Amino acid sequence: PSKLIFNFSPKTDIFSPVLMESGVTEKILEIFTRYGVKFYIITKGGLPNRRIRDLLVETREVNQLIVSSGLKDEAAEALLEPGAPRSSARMEMARWVLAEGIAVTGILAPYLPLLDDDTDARAILSRFADAGIPHVSVQVLKLSRESLDRICELLPKNADRLREVFKETGSKPINWRVPGGASVTRYYANSTYLAKELHRMKRLAAELGMTVSACTDVCVTVGDRRFNREGLSKGFNCVGFRRE
Repeated sequence: PSKLIFNFSPKTDIFSPVLMESGVTEKILEIFTRYGVKFYIITKGGLPNRRIRDLLVETREVNQLIVSSGLKDEAAEALLEPGAPRSSARMEMARWVLAEGIAVTGILAPYLPLLDDDTDARAILSRFADAGIPHVSVQVLKLSRESLDRICELLPKNADRLREVFKETGSKPINWRVPGGASVTRYYANSTYLAKELHRMKRLAAELGMTVSACTDVCVTVGDRRFNREGLSKGFNCVGFRRE
């Protein structure tokens, strides 16, 4: 069992209220503690209760927290992530984790492109930097036509912008498998625009003393296979996992 590595994504966030209140989170961490398995937690959660914090400290040699935050402000989070703690609570969690000697990185997920200047990107990266997070993986937003329509309904002032960025003619399609065996076609943002945004992130992160990375497929899509080299040199892979 010690050779196993477990990865919890936000869809199985062990810091979600229902899992913590039901005792599932505590039981999972107790099992990990017993067997000493390595695990990563990608979370949008806030600071958990004392028992769960104690278990995280006890397993700090084999765990890593990856804090997820990608929207420009808490007003946008309230609209698009209504069931999740706000970023201020997530960064409180990150500060506590760092203070306890637990490894922590960030994942900028999802980055919703709305402006052509540095304002949003700097605000998002700064919250990670202010919390002491050294590396952020940029999870590029991929939308189906239906998802794009729903977001445009929620953000009518930005609808034209989003439809332009995610036009099918300039976007790379991906066939995404969903539960039950069906698939849905999702699209990256326009590759030229995407390249500009990723390099903006890289420049701003460097100014803040951080590194960033993106998945290999995205690097290929934007024509920059060396995009992750600074993060890799610090021991972080494309999604921010410590390589060791």
